[in-house]
Amino acid sequence: MSDPADPTNRSDRPALIRWYSSPLQPTLALADEPGYLLEWLLQSRSLTRCLKTLYGSGFRVELLGQHSRQAGSDEAELLNLQPDTQLFERTVVLRGHDEPLVFARSLLPASALSGAHGHLAHLGSRPLGELLFDQPDIQRKSPETACIHPASELGQAAAALIPPPARQKPLWARRTRFQLDCGQILVMECFLPGILAIRPPREP
Repeated sequence: MSDPADPTNRSDRPALIRWYSSPLQPTLALADEPGYLLEWLLQSRSLTRCLKTLYGSGFRVELLGQHSRQAGSDEAELLNLQPDTQLFERTVVLRGHDEPLVFARSLLPASALSGAHGHLAHLGSRPLGELLFDQPDIQRKSPETACIHPASELGQAAAALIPPPARQKPLWARRTRFQLDCGQILVMECFLPGILAIRPPREP
């Protein structure tokens, strides 16, 4: 049975992923954890821009795949779509000096690609997040955070990018909706172990 709180996955059991709209939950859960995970989760800027600042030419986006599929009922509800609406899904990994740092998945109505936003289907290795943050007419909604259980589909997809000894540990993620004139884009970012010891750059 699908978890109605998780639009990125239609097969997870409800106990595996729960999304929180308040920053209080991750703040309490990670208060005593070493590293900079909490700072990344609550980062208000584009992750792409932050990682470009830190890695320069060593930063790159690797496209893992993209395809069209039907929306699940939970995804349709979150994005204010009719059930079984066709979605365009894009999956990438953000790398710094080839180390995987962030696993990212984005969803948007496939119908949006036939209009002014058709270029979103042809980004290739160009980062979507930076593009969304740079558009003044795109509204960024408040992000939500979650601890991702390794047995969930999302956890397994992200774990495929990290060494086996670390694959059984939960990962943390955030998801953000961006409002376009033709609908919403959902961007989910899962933080991999490689980013935990890296401090985000200071705000300009």
